Amino acid sequence: MNKNQHSVSVVIPAYNEETGLSVLLPQLVEKHDQHGWEIIVVNDGSNDKTREIAEKFAPKIRLINHRVNSGYGASIKSGVRVAHSYWIATFDADLQHQISDLEKLIANSEGHDAVIGMRANMKNSGFWRMPGKIVLRYIFSFITGYKVKDINCGLRIIKRSVMFKIFGLACDRFSFSTSTTIALLNLGYEVNFVEINVQKRVGTSTVRQVSDGMQAILLMLRMVTLFNPFRVFLPIAGVLLVLGISYQVADFFISGITIHKSALLLIVCGLMLFLFALQQDQISSLRREIASFEVNFEDGGENDNEKA
Repeated sequence: MNKNQHSVSVVIPAYNEETGLSVLLPQLVEKHDQHGWEIIVVNDGSNDKTREIAEKFAPKIRLINHRVNSGYGASIKSGVRVAHSYWIATFDADLQHQISDLEKLIANSEGHDAVIGMRANMKNSGFWRMPGKIVLRYIFSFITGYKVKDINCGLRIIKRSVMFKIFGLACDRFSFSTSTTIALLNLGYEVNFVEINVQKRVGTSTVRQVSDGMQAILLMLRMVTLFNPFRVFLPIAGVLLVLGISYQVADFFISGITIHKSALLLIVCGLMLFLFALQQDQISSLRREIASFEVNFEDGGENDNEKA
């Protein structure tokens, strides 16, 4: 494996992105010639000319073909498995991202494990998607304790060694970016957020606003129970205990009842939830350890979906 700390593998997931790739790949091939960037295109079961366009640029790019549409995150994982560079960059094929911004991320990578793009002009992401993104951002801040302006920008670079450690925690679909952001922050990696500009995408978005948004919220809840279950369960347990004890004390002074069933139920539920949080914390520790060993670390391993 190339140990050059400036080497970059650019992974481009592509599903029906013939228009974007025809513009993007000539620019990236130029960077390949100038800086030795490794360019990896993952054709995620496209039914247009995505594969044919990518094949035109071989052998300067590496093409992986999925037989069926596997998802955004699964495509990135396929690309990462065959990448050889120190840094893994994820780059969308819809022309929203600019190569100059990728270079900006690389320039700001010193002393960090990951550099994530922070979109300055979110309006280009689509007007109707803005409310959902704002809601997701506030939910993210509440359940993780981190205030991040942009949690799911697809333009990012992550050390290859770090990427493999969070591999088992990352989702296979559109929540890949959100899940890796949560994993990086909660595992204590040094993450830098750099402002970038995004352009209006070409082609049709395959994101389903309502269902994918709900899945993102559920993902964040699952991730926070994985990394910090006390943040979710401890406040609820505390409220139940306080309500139960207060109810019992008030009832004792008002009516002289020694033990009230409702108060006892609240107290027991609070204690059970607290014990459940302790158990979940132990399980999450084991899950994080297992996740880092779920990937085959063989450098240059062949993918059976790959088109050589």
